[in-house]
Amino acid sequence: MKRYTVTWDKDVEESFIENWMTAAPEVRKHLTEMADWVDENLAVAPNKLGHLRLDQVSRIAVVPISSEVAWASVTYRVSEEDCVVRVVCLLYRRMEVR
Repeated sequence: MKRYTVTWDKDVEESFIENWMTAAPEVRKHLTEMADWVDENLAVAPNKLGHLRLDQVSRIAVVPISSEVAWASVTYRVSEEDCVVRVVCLLYRRMEVR
């Protein structure tokens, strides 16, 4: 099975670390789940996950997390010739519960 090296753009990684450091414990748990899922799943089958974006270069996938009030997604680019996946955006959103 072909494996890919997963890299994160520097600004994505820095933003993720900053948000993780300042987050509440429950949000930290979700962010950790996101990072683990991204690193594990994109290393194995990046072209089978999510769907191609309109730019025809990037892919976007929903990242499963253990929350009913939050969702997450990852946008990434795959270089087949180098076997590298580059994470260009991570989104985490919490819905307001009333």
